[in-house]
Amino acid sequence: MIIIGRQSISRRFYMGNILAPFCMTITARGIKRDRNGQCSLQVHRNYCGGTIVFSARQIHLWALIFCVVSGIPCIGEESIHSADMQIVDSESAEATIEDITVSASLLGTESFRPSGLKVQLSLHDAIEIAMESNPQVRMSHHSLVQSLANLDLTESSYRDQYDLGGRLSENLRTRSSGFRIDTNRGLVAENVSHTENNELFTLGPTYSRTFRNGSNVSISPQFQFEHDSEGAFDQGASNPKGNREEDRYSINMQYDMPLNSRPREEIRQRIENSKLSAIQSDYDLYLRERQITESVINNYWNIKRQSEQVEVQRERLLQSMRVEFIQKTKFRYENAAQVEVGEAEVDVLSNKANVISIEGSLRNAIENFNIVLGIPIETQLELTDELKVEPLPLPAEQYVTLVTSTNLELKSLRLSIQQTENNLQVAKLGQQPNLTLSTYFNRTDEGTQDVGGALVFSWPFGDGGATKARIRVQLESLERLRINLWDLERQLVQEVFGDLRNLQLETQRISIFERNVEQAYINLDNALFNFQQSGRISFRNLQDFQLELARSRSDLIQSIVTYNIAKSRLILKVHDYNSSPEIKPLMPVLR
Repeated sequence: MIIIGRQSISRRFYMGNILAPFCMTITARGIKRDRNGQCSLQVHRNYCGGTIVFSARQIHLWALIFCVVSGIPCIGEESIHSADMQIVDSESAEATIEDITVSASLLGTESFRPSGLKVQLSLHDAIEIAMESNPQVRMSHHSLVQSLANLDLTESSYRDQYDLGGRLSENLRTRSSGFRIDTNRGLVAENVSHTENNELFTLGPTYSRTFRNGSNVSISPQFQFEHDSEGAFDQGASNPKGNREEDRYSINMQYDMPLNSRPREEIRQRIENSKLSAIQSDYDLYLRERQITESVINNYWNIKRQSEQVEVQRERLLQSMRVEFIQKTKFRYENAAQVEVGEAEVDVLSNKANVISIEGSLRNAIENFNIVLGIPIETQLELTDELKVEPLPLPAEQYVTLVTSTNLELKSLRLSIQQTENNLQVAKLGQQPNLTLSTYFNRTDEGTQDVGGALVFSWPFGDGGATKARIRVQLESLERLRINLWDLERQLVQEVFGDLRNLQLETQRISIFERNVEQAYINLDNALFNFQQSGRISFRNLQDFQLELARSRSDLIQSIVTYNIAKSRLILKVHDYNSSPEIKPLMPVLR
């Protein structure tokens, strides 16, 4: 080998791999020519920025490098592939792929929307906030209080009743005559008019009570004061004109006792159904809380999913922007056509539009979540729980029994059946004869005393078929409720099966999608290498690999979210109900 000369040639190259870009300086010294006339070049490398660390995924990209220095084919200490680098002019040496980033939010600020507080929120915190502030839960609390008030109203009819009544009346009487008798003249015509007045004042309290056995009692003491202008009271020989005023005292007592069973059954049914309605309202409150809890969980994980989707699309955008950078650099040195640069630019714009669309959907989802939580709509949420997969707390085979034995929807339906049975029992007594024992006692201040009793009988044997119609209505309603209960039990069992099946298949899908994502990263790295290596694959092929990675990551995220939602839905079907303090005394009414 003959050395024909020594020269120093320095060129700066850019290593264009998207995942691990770096730059290097190659200095060529000592050009040599062998006997066959082939030139060789001694190469020294100086990496910019210090030590380079390769990952296992990237190491295969940098096996060999080939380049041409000053038009002379060079064989240095390592072979150099020209497709793995672009020559960068000294004036643009500062622009590298590392400088390409995606802004925090492409959607930007919204002038129409006030800036709210930024709140970090775990799933547990979100559920607690919703239980305190959600409008539906608050309305259910008021419904429970209202049902308790209705129960109190029903029971008040069978408590002591007091009434104070009074009356003041004025009665004017005018008497006139068209003649008078004169001793001298006899009967003389004359208009004579005389006015009398009578005033009566009555005052007295009344005590009454209807008992739960259907009987009722009333006691009415009474005071009367009367004034008469003509002195019509206590007239006698010594007092021919009588007294003008008189006061009187009396007391009346009455007790009625029904001897047939219908009044007692009506009262029992009315009170028991009112208690069952109050218990049902407490059930409804608990079910509403579980429903809102499920809504909070679904919204929470869906927002996490959309947040992850934003990151996937942002990475997809970053990849397309770096490919655009490579294409423009190639085009500058006539290694790419203008149409290839245009394709890369269109891909960047399309990905920007996708990111903006997903960011808008994410903001809508957060605002809807704020409505569920009952907090200001403009609140900015940062959800802190990690999107991950955790197993069920109990063995899967236990959930069917737990759901069917604790579910309050089934218990609420059983309460409706009990109420309908009460109504049916009363309806069957519609034509029962009425037999009532009635007694009374009356005494005045003048010593008058009356005591008596009566046996009152009535029989509504002809009501036009109303009793039979009421019985049919209650029977059909009862049968409908029983069918509904049977069907709801079967639906719950199937839903439990479905939730457990979803958990099982999503677990398998997650494992598959994780492998898909890992392989998609490897495929994209290889595609990037082949794309940069003298166009061994086209830009469209590279896009397919980028889309496949984004799709694989999206599938994995969606599968994890579906798993968490199915798990929460299953757990929420098991109701750990504890009655409200006001409802506990009513629970013995349940059958």
